[in-house]
Amino acid sequence: MKMRGFSLIELLVTVSVIGVLAKVSMGSYTQNIFAVNRAEANTQILMIQSVYESIYSQTNSYPAANTLPPSASIPSTTNYSYSTTITATGYKITATATGNQAKDTTCPTITLDSAGTQGPSNLCWGS
Repeated sequence: MKMRGFSLIELLVTVSVIGVLAKVSMGSYTQNIFAVNRAEANTQILMIQSVYESIYSQTNSYPAANTLPPSASIPSTTNYSYSTTITATGYKITATATGNQAKDTTCPTITLDSAGTQGPSNLCWGS
């Protein structure tokens, strides 16, 4: 008489393999989500920069952060909080990771200044 079914060892090996595959794929998925959120933050920073440069081209000076037109207000999202530091000669825009994005140890902050210097690394800017 032939026995049908799986032994306990075969079942445990199968479950272990599925667990390892799930862990690997979940890590890749999480890294991709971090990268997508960084790209969103980069877009927001570049939009803020565009407003600052537009105002500079019209007035020959950068505005105070609280004098931006309402259409150019700094966005508030659950992934990053945005802040600006403005001096008489330039500015620095900073996006700081918040919520689940704070687990992104590669780019906890993303910056751009008036000289076009992107920080902290090219990886944070998709290069």
